[in-house]
Amino acid sequence: MPTRLLHLGMALAAVLLAGLPFTSALPGAAQAPPAVTVTYHAGWNLVGGPPGTTLSGAQGDLWTLAPDGSGYVSAPASTPLTTGAGYWALFLADTQISLPAALAPAPPVSLPAGVWSIAGNPTSEPLTLSGADAAYGFDPAGGYTPLTVLPPGRAALVYSAAGGTLALTPAAGGPDTIALLPQPTPAAATIDASPPAEPASASESGVTVLASGVGQAKPGGPVVVAALMRNDGPNVDSSPVTITVYDTSGAVLAAADTTLHYLPTGTTTGFAHRLTIHTAGVAASAQIAVGTGKPAGAPLPGALSVSQTAVTADRSGLQASALLTSTYTTDLTEVRVDAIAYDSGGTIVGGGETIKRLIPTGSATGVIVPLDVSATPARVDLYANLP
Repeated sequence: MPTRLLHLGMALAAVLLAGLPFTSALPGAAQAPPAVTVTYHAGWNLVGGPPGTTLSGAQGDLWTLAPDGSGYVSAPASTPLTTGAGYWALFLADTQISLPAALAPAPPVSLPAGVWSIAGNPTSEPLTLSGADAAYGFDPAGGYTPLTVLPPGRAALVYSAAGGTLALTPAAGGPDTIALLPQPTPAAATIDASPPAEPASASESGVTVLASGVGQAKPGGPVVVAALMRNDGPNVDSSPVTITVYDTSGAVLAAADTTLHYLPTGTTTGFAHRLTIHTAGVAASAQIAVGTGKPAGAPLPGALSVSQTAVTADRSGLQASALLTSTYTTDLTEVRVDAIAYDSGGTIVGGGETIKRLIPTGSATGVIVPLDVSATPARVDLYANLP
């Protein structure tokens, strides 16, 4: 027997005689992470998991988007999850599920062009998403949230205009921000037993609310409801928009009906609306519904662009300033400018709106948008559109 094998056998015998535990893992070998427990809140959740995982406690069917994005397909809730797939799952009460240990790497996910897909985390580790133009998580307590790191047990709605590949790579460990949200306790009868639209309510015209938030500088003060919207339908104008603002107890604090500006097909833009309230209430959330607008013609030749955006403060509060440039062939007599404010985590925390009455062609014009925000913004994006 070779000397090295003899020494290894003697060492193993010594371990066994001493009653010590023995592991066959070699130095440097990858060790599987421990199993993790995920909390899903009552309502619809975007879920994913290691292959073979079953969602104990999920009700009805699981729903996922067809590979070509043409619509939803369903499977029984008892169906084992598959690698990289994401699903809508309904829970009637807050539910904890233990995921088996599963190491990265995760295989890439193919993204079709111009449609939404659902990608799930097939491991028990947080994964960084890259390769998509947009990615949103969802929780019934907080709604849609843009994300770049997908925690274990979660899935994301992802979009790529040109198509491509979504890469899922190991990320630095961190808390599951969805699980740390305040846990609601709605009655089961109030839960809508159908998957939310992707990634929010879309009108028949194709206008979708990608993300939204509220901004309020002080209790009782005006509230700005700001949203990121996309039109994947035909050119549309004057789409009706209904806004409802809720306070911290869930009571209606303010409501308004307005219209969305002209929106060409394939366009993503910001939209903000300021509401006045008549109590000392604190705005906590808002609901935005977009209806079917009027069919509209092709956009005029030309474009509006925003540059040199800055946020400043004066005695009246915060404001965003920028230069607005037009490439239209004639002067514009009215342009709408919407500001969307984000915190450091990418959550919308307010914004503002203004109308600019004259934009000369071929030159840059200054614009200032007053802001109402609930937190100090990390960035503010401005969007200029024809009314």
